Amino acid sequence: MTGCQGNEKRASIENTIPPVPSSVPSNHPSSIPLPTTNESNTPEVVSGGDIKAELLTEYQFEFYGVPTFINEIVGTDKVSEWLKQFKSNQNPEGRDSQEITIANVIMELQVPKEDFIKASQGLLFSEEQMDALYSGDKKRMNAAFVNENALLVNGNIYTADWLSAHSVDDYKTEGITDDILYPYLKKMNKEVLQDEYNNIHKKVSEAQFSLSKTDVLNVSGATYSLEWLTTHIVQDYEKAGITAAMLEQYVNRVHLNEQSPEFEHLHAILGKLKE
Repeated sequence: MTGCQGNEKRASIENTIPPVPSSVPSNHPSSIPLPTTNESNTPEVVSGGDIKAELLTEYQFEFYGVPTFINEIVGTDKVSEWLKQFKSNQNPEGRDSQEITIANVIMELQVPKEDFIKASQGLLFSEEQMDALYSGDKKRMNAAFVNENALLVNGNIYTADWLSAHSVDDYKTEGITDDILYPYLKKMNKEVLQDEYNNIHKKVSEAQFSLSKTDVLNVSGATYSLEWLTTHIVQDYEKAGITAAMLEQYVNRVHLNEQSPEFEHLHAILGKLKE
């Protein structure tokens, strides 16, 4: 049985020797920080952590690094030799250090499952995670280790910075629908990931506004777009002569996603107009 049995027991397993992946904070629980070089060429240790980098990783912290007990299984020399291939101050052109993951450790150093469970005392990963690691199935591993701040769709992981850098058309290609995006936006850490949140929300909103350009609300010869309707308060509606019946008919016609901020705004206005 490999289930996690509490933080105290998990913390008792001495964890890791490799450099931290470039996008993982230097206080990563399964890694030691990379040394840097100052002007006097004296090595110094990076201190502190980058919360944003933590939120933008694809996987949970435990997925990165090499637990020290791996040395007991395959030997220190073999582990040290394997780590030499990765990017570092001594090897700036090396393999991406983000690939220092427990999955690659197990596969490339050929760590037997039984030895891993015994050496870790079954406390490092859950049974589901262990089965995923030894399945060789990337999508299964993605599901078992996905960072809670990333989006898992059809077995693939999309981080907030990926979503921020790609278009709505890219979302559609990847099967990322509004029904998936809106709940993700609601749970995002908006304080730390403010730029990413704003970019994603803007793209989705603009797409919704574009689809609804021809769906305007006509009132006494004046037209009101979805953008206007979702950026004004109830007093503006009343001044414009927009009644609850008019707005309700409009909402039913445009078929907004019920989890979208636009729908929530119109629904709130509708409730006030009915009071």
